[in-house]
Amino acid sequence: MTVAVSLNAQEKFFEEAIGWRGNEIELQVVSDAGKQQNGLFLCNGDSIRAFALDNKKAIIQRFYFTRNRGEEFLGGFIKEGRVHAYFQPISGSELHEVELIIADGVANDYKLPFGGRRERTVATISGGDHFLCASVDKKASQFVLYDLRGGGAEDTLHYAFEEGIYKSLTAHGFWNRELHISNANPVNWLETDWARVPNKLYARADTLFLLMNKWEKGVTAVFSFDLRAKKADFRKITHNNYATVDSRLLPHYADNSMLLDDKLYFLSADGLRLNVQIRDFASGLLLKEFSVRGDEEIAFKNTPIVNEGPHPFMDRPRPANTAGLVEEMSGANAMVRATREDSGRIGLTVGSWKEVVIAQGPVGPGGVGSAETVIQTSWFKMLVDTATLEHVPGPVATDIRDRVGQYNKTLKTLPKGSNLFVNDGRWVYAYYNRDTHSLELTMF
Repeated sequence: MTVAVSLNAQEKFFEEAIGWRGNEIELQVVSDAGKQQNGLFLCNGDSIRAFALDNKKAIIQRFYFTRNRGEEFLGGFIKEGRVHAYFQPISGSELHEVELIIADGVANDYKLPFGGRRERTVATISGGDHFLCASVDKKASQFVLYDLRGGGAEDTLHYAFEEGIYKSLTAHGFWNRELHISNANPVNWLETDWARVPNKLYARADTLFLLMNKWEKGVTAVFSFDLRAKKADFRKITHNNYATVDSRLLPHYADNSMLLDDKLYFLSADGLRLNVQIRDFASGLLLKEFSVRGDEEIAFKNTPIVNEGPHPFMDRPRPANTAGLVEEMSGANAMVRATREDSGRIGLTVGSWKEVVIAQGPVGPGGVGSAETVIQTSWFKMLVDTATLEHVPGPVATDIRDRVGQYNKTLKTLPKGSNLFVNDGRWVYAYYNRDTHSLELTMF
């Protein structure tokens, strides 16, 4: 069943009854390099339905196949009319590739070598026309990159980090240290947590960049992994003289960065001051800087500063001032996210992100009660001109995530059953409707 419905600025252009029930349904999406075609994978415990979407909002092919028990969907890409999707079995000793030929409706299977139990997958990234799986061999302190190019083709690059750098790639987990790396090119743009992680991966053609803001404060460490030449380079971009900061401020210092196109956007706070820098990524040259003290009004913000998260009296975003924001950033994770806006502008979301543990219900026997981990953020948004990098005053367009959130209020979706992606320059929100048990696609 296919329907077309107009909802203000949204258009639901596809709906197909599936009939699945349960809460474990997930929806994954892969794309071609130009984001003209998308492959949608609707998965449950034992089955997968795949749909090929072209740039005219048409589903041009469907596939149905069995999902191997326990396999995790990693991602994939589309190239030359073939959809390549990768799965990781529980054993971890190999990767499973499913190749879908769109024109013929034919599916092929390949098994690819993988490091096994000694390696842990930490990030997966679509490189447009190839797929990257980054793993870590913790015993050898080794970074391992699997470059998957479809049809069973695989290449690897191994890189051994120095002990101090390797430690900076980790964070304390429940039992031991866990790798703390995020993919800064998320397939699902509903995800935002990646922005607060201090170590990020970026795929650019045949090069993978690892940018670290946890190794040295005030510095962005840049690792470049050339997958074709199988070599790695390292350089540093120094943002400030953190080493000379008053020792009383050191515990309050936090920074982070994000790479967008050829610019590096850097944010830092030291308890007294907030600083935003824009640098040329290739040379590290400072192009523009914005700075404000905690007791000053922020002249370069386009939205109010708001706090979001649990509050004993209010369940909506709450206003805040510069001092409160700087304090929150210094005591948590500094977060900066850069996005392309309309009319040749870049939108920067500047703020903090932290986890807060809240006790739930009465304390049980032995003094132990239940607890819930929730997220608290403080942030504002600023606009800069793409050419001049000057601040652009004026209102900010509603964020696509907010628009999807408003649209979602009338729907019943599943935790992993929705995905936001780009098709031919337009946002598409795909979701599994729990009420109608159908796959639905809406264009924004």
